Amino acid sequence: MNGILTVAIGVIGVYVVFALITSRIGEAISSLTNQRGTTMYEGILALIGSASAERLYAHPFIAMLGDRSTRKPSYVEPRTFTLALVDVLRETVTLPDAAGTPRSIDVASTPQILLRDLQDRVRGLPAGDPLSRSLNLLLQGATDSYDDALATIDGWFDAQMDRVSGIYRRWVGYWQAGIALVLVVAANADTLALIRQLAADATLANGLASTVATGVANPSSAQQLPELVRTLLASGVTIGWTQLPVTGQDYLAKFAGLFLTWAAVLLGAPFWFDLLKQIVPVRVTGTKPANPDAGTRDAQANTAPAPAA
Repeated sequence: MNGILTVAIGVIGVYVVFALITSRIGEAISSLTNQRGTTMYEGILALIGSASAERLYAHPFIAMLGDRSTRKPSYVEPRTFTLALVDVLRETVTLPDAAGTPRSIDVASTPQILLRDLQDRVRGLPAGDPLSRSLNLLLQGATDSYDDALATIDGWFDAQMDRVSGIYRRWVGYWQAGIALVLVVAANADTLALIRQLAADATLANGLASTVATGVANPSSAQQLPELVRTLLASGVTIGWTQLPVTGQDYLAKFAGLFLTWAAVLLGAPFWFDLLKQIVPVRVTGTKPANPDAGTRDAQANTAPAPAA
């Protein structure tokens, strides 16, 4: 059993390294392209329309979260969005007061005044504005509380951001699938070949398993990706193409081995780290041996004389 666990730990260690490399490359691409910020902007654009979105992103509350000239913010708190949107409405929707001059609002006004002003400005939006219908529907239930009105807009934004997060996760998943495929094929990371190599070389398997076990016991060192790669390359595990398959059966086996590695890498490093935390203690401790004295004590207990009356 220990031999099987040793091979399994070594194979999983290789999965972890490739999963970490895939994740780092994916994060770098996302950062360079500002994909998270772009995806969020497209979600806000669909939510409030292009004109309102441009004004919102020019608002100091939002502009300070990113570099307007090059990068859009990648995350906005719901209440930050709501307060900025309300302020944009106050600036863009002009309402005349009793004297016919543009109405101004004192932020120190009572909640009832602030709520009525917000409802009036929402009603003052152009009929074709995508923001008009949404906010009118949202504020129908907020009849007495300005805080409830703000919380309703918070929830509306939050629900849209959940959808945006799903879009971003799919984008990341597609990129990571492609990156992992290129890495696995380029490195010839064949699970079946790796299992055969570790099963045939106990010294290599034990060395690789010990390195992996050390990484699990010390997570901070396990996060040093360059060191993990150097360790893997120095371990003696065959990485890279030394020869091409010859027969059709060889090609089929190679495809199966590469596919297994690719599918395993897509599960992500956290999945394999969690699994290693379960496996490594089993390998270290092994099966608990029977207590050799237990039978003797039991026999003594059974044959001991009964106490005197």
